[in-house]
Amino acid sequence: MFDLNVKYAESNLHVVLAHGAGAGLRHDFMQGMQEFLCEKGVNVWTFNFGYMQKAYAEEKKIPPSRLPILIEEYAQVITEIRRREPNAQLWVGGKSMGGRVACHLACQSDDIKGVAVLGYPFHPVGKPNNTRLDVLHQIKQPVIIIQGERDTFGNAQEIAGYSLPTNIVVNCLPDGDHSLKPRKVSGLSQTEHMHTAASRITHFIKGRAR
Repeated sequence: MFDLNVKYAESNLHVVLAHGAGAGLRHDFMQGMQEFLCEKGVNVWTFNFGYMQKAYAEEKKIPPSRLPILIEEYAQVITEIRRREPNAQLWVGGKSMGGRVACHLACQSDDIKGVAVLGYPFHPVGKPNNTRLDVLHQIKQPVIIIQGERDTFGNAQEIAGYSLPTNIVVNCLPDGDHSLKPRKVSGLSQTEHMHTAASRITHFIKGRAR
């Protein structure tokens, strides 16, 4: 079974956060977001995809598995969470690649209430015309995307040119990069942006709770 980790809050709202391509659940960003979201009243689950578990075990970098494999692994995690928390209002999401996988998974399951993404990879770096928008047009559930204004996987100006469905809300944070980190000259900090992201995600989720 996957390295499944949870921080509990006094709530029936549960969010699953999958990691990005290059760093697993032990990364400071993942641990920080889990903590901040939990502080704001949602239970937060994190896990490592299979390739990342292997990378940790072998202490070397391993490229991500193909998308269908990642979707299936995420689905297995959801099955396990459902076994433990059968009555949970369950949201999926993640950082970058993990958020993209969550979007695909949401298209396959009516049991998922919605999606929360931190830094959606709208396109590969340096290839703005190679967009990954199709899955966003297939999702029926509410989706919130927290994006840095200068994210190289899709910046604020590029996103403004997309025609996204009305169930998708994109919040761009000032001067943030793909990990929501602003430059020092902005006078802002990554921690501030992470707190803001957690606040906006929890407000979005709680506003749609049954």
